[in-house]
Amino acid sequence: MQDSLRLALVAWEKVGLAQLQRDLDAQGLGIIENQNQSTTSRKQLADQTKEFKKVPDDDKLNQVKILLKEIDSMTKRSKFAETCFLTLYKLLSDVPDPVILITSALEQAKQLDQVTSLQTENRRLKEELAASSTQITASKSLDTTISSLKQRLSKYEAMLDEMVAEKVAQKESEMKQIMDEKIRIYKETEHALNRQLNHLMNQISSLQSNHEVAQARLVDNTQKYDEGVAARLAELEIVMMDLERANTKTAQLSNENRLLKEKMSDSVETSQNNEKINQLHNQIRLAEAENIALIEQLDDVTAAQKNLEVVNFQILQDQKRDQAMKLFEIAQLQSQLAEFSDYEEIKKELDIIKGIEFDGFVESEISSSVVDHPLEKLVLAKNKKLQNDVTTLKTELQNMQEKLAQYTLTKDSLEAQLTESKSLIVKLEADLLQLNPSCMASPQKYTSMDHGLESIMLDNLSKTNHPVTGGNIPGTADASIVSILTSQRDRYKQRFEEVEQNMREHIQTISDLRYEIANFKADNVKLYEKLRYAESYSNTRFQGTNNRHSSAVDITADRYSNNQLLDQDSVSTKYRGIYEESLDPFKRFHKQEEQRRFHSMNPAERAALSLTRLLSTNKYSRWIFVIYSGALHLLVFFTLFQLSMSDCSRAKQDDIWAVQSHDTSSPS
Repeated sequence: MQDSLRLALVAWEKVGLAQLQRDLDAQGLGIIENQNQSTTSRKQLADQTKEFKKVPDDDKLNQVKILLKEIDSMTKRSKFAETCFLTLYKLLSDVPDPVILITSALEQAKQLDQVTSLQTENRRLKEELAASSTQITASKSLDTTISSLKQRLSKYEAMLDEMVAEKVAQKESEMKQIMDEKIRIYKETEHALNRQLNHLMNQISSLQSNHEVAQARLVDNTQKYDEGVAARLAELEIVMMDLERANTKTAQLSNENRLLKEKMSDSVETSQNNEKINQLHNQIRLAEAENIALIEQLDDVTAAQKNLEVVNFQILQDQKRDQAMKLFEIAQLQSQLAEFSDYEEIKKELDIIKGIEFDGFVESEISSSVVDHPLEKLVLAKNKKLQNDVTTLKTELQNMQEKLAQYTLTKDSLEAQLTESKSLIVKLEADLLQLNPSCMASPQKYTSMDHGLESIMLDNLSKTNHPVTGGNIPGTADASIVSILTSQRDRYKQRFEEVEQNMREHIQTISDLRYEIANFKADNVKLYEKLRYAESYSNTRFQGTNNRHSSAVDITADRYSNNQLLDQDSVSTKYRGIYEESLDPFKRFHKQEEQRRFHSMNPAERAALSLTRLLSTNKYSRWIFVIYSGALHLLVFFTLFQLSMSDCSRAKQDDIWAVQSHDTSSPS
C-alpha cells in the first residue's frame, strides 16, 4: 500500500498538474484566437461570395456550391476538434492536485505503522512485566507482601467484578428500558399510522376532497418519521462520543501503565523501598483491572451500538416498506377514484332519466322533486300507478266486451232486417222491371226509374204497413225511406265500382291493342319487304321444280296486278316509304362502313367511342362533361402554379440559408 502510494506520488509529481493546467490555459487562449481569426476569414469569404454573385448564374452555382460544401466541412471538423479540446479543458480545469491526497494517505499509513509499533512495544512491556513479576516472586523477602497483595488483589478483583456486574446490569436495564420504550413508541406510532391509514382509506373511498387531508397527514407522518430518525442519529452520535472518550481514557490508562512499569522497573533495579514496589504493584493491578473493565465496557457498548444499529435499520426498512405499501395503496385508490371521475355526469344523467321516466307516476306532493327521491321509491310508485292503470283498463275491457256482445246482438238483428229489406227490394225491382221493361234504355230513364222506384216503394211500403202500424204511419214511412236511401246508395256505390273496373279493363285492352298494332305494323313491314323481294328478283335466280316456278310466276303476276291497288291505298304508300327508307343504299353503305370501322377498332377505342356517343346523345351529359373538363383543367393549372411557386420559394430560401450560414457560422 505504502509503496504504491509512493509510486503514485512520484508519477503525479512528474506530471506536474499545475503546470499542465497553465499550459492548457495558454492553449485555450490560442484556440480562441484561432476561432476569432476563422470568423474573420469566413466573413471575408462571405463578402467574396456576395461579390461573386455578380457572375452569371450558370458559372456561379457549379463553383460556389462545391466551395461552400468544402468550407462547411472544414468548419465542422474545426468545431469538432475545438469542442473536444474545450470539454477536456473543462474537465481538467477544476481537478484538485492529487499530490495532497497522496501525502495525506502516506501520513495515515505512517500513523498506522506507529500504532503497530506501539502495539508491539506494549506486548514487549507486558513480557518484561511478567519477567519482573517472576523475579519479584522469586525473592523470598517479598513472599509475605506478595501474599497480602494477592489477597488484597483478589478482594479488589471481587469488588471490581461486583462493580462491573452492577454497572453492566444497570446499563443493560437502562438499555432494555430505552429499547422497550422505543419499541413501545414504535408500536404506538405504527398503530397510530394504521389507524390514520384506515381513516384515510375510508375518506378516499367516500370523498375525493379527503384525499388532500390524507396526503397532509402522510406528510406529517413522514416528518415525524424523519424527526425520529434524526433523534436516533443523535443518540448514535452520543454513543460514538462516549466511545471516543473511552478510547481516550484507554490511551491515558495505557500511558499511566507504561509510566508505572517504568517506575516499577526503576524500583526493581534499585529495590530499595518495598513499600513503593507494593504501591506500584497495586497501581499496576488496579490500572490493568480498570483497563480490562473499560475494554469490556467498550466491547459491550460497541456490541449494543451494533445491535441498536441493526434494530434501527430493520425498523427503518420496515417503515419504508410499510410506507411504500401505503403509497401504493393510495395510488391504487387514486386510480380507482380517477375511474369513478364521471360519477357526477352519470348522476346527472340518472336524474334526467328519473325525471323523464317517473314524472307523473308519483304523488303530487313529490312529483315536483322526482330527482330528490331514491330510484326504488320511484319504481314502486310507477309500479303502483301501472297496476292501477291495469285494473282500470281491465274494467274498461270488461265493459267494452259487454258492449260488444250487445252490439253483436243488435248487429245480428240488423243483419236479419237488412236481408229482409234486400229481399223486398229485389222483389220490388223485379216487379218494376216486369212493369217497365224499357227502363234501361238510357241513363236519364234509369235515374227517373230510380226516382219512380223510390215513390213506388214508398207507396207499397205505406200500403203494406198500413194495416199493421195503424196510427204510426209517419214514423214507419220515415224509417222505410232511410233504409231505401241507404240501399240505393249502396247500389250506386257498387255500380260505380263496376264501372271503374270496366274502365280499367278497357284501358288494359287499349294498351294490349296498341302493343298488338305495333307488332302488326312490324310484321306488315316484314311482309311488304318479302313481297318486294319476290317482285324484284327474276325467276332465273331460283332453281326449283316446275310447280315452284309456276307458283312464283303466279305470285309475281298477282302482286304486280295488285300493285296499282296498293299504290292507291295510303297504307301501302306508308309501308312502301318505310321500306324504301330502309333500302336507301347511301344509308346502308354508311351503316355498313360504320360497323366495319367499329369492329376494326381495338377495345380501348371502342370504349372511348361508345363513351363519346353516350355523352353526345344527351344534353345533360354534355353539360356535365364540359363542367368536369373545365374543373380538371383549372385543377391542373392551379397545381402547376403551386409547384412553381414552391420551387421558387425553396430556391430563394436555399440561397438565403447559404448566405446566412456563411455569415453566422462563427459563434457570436
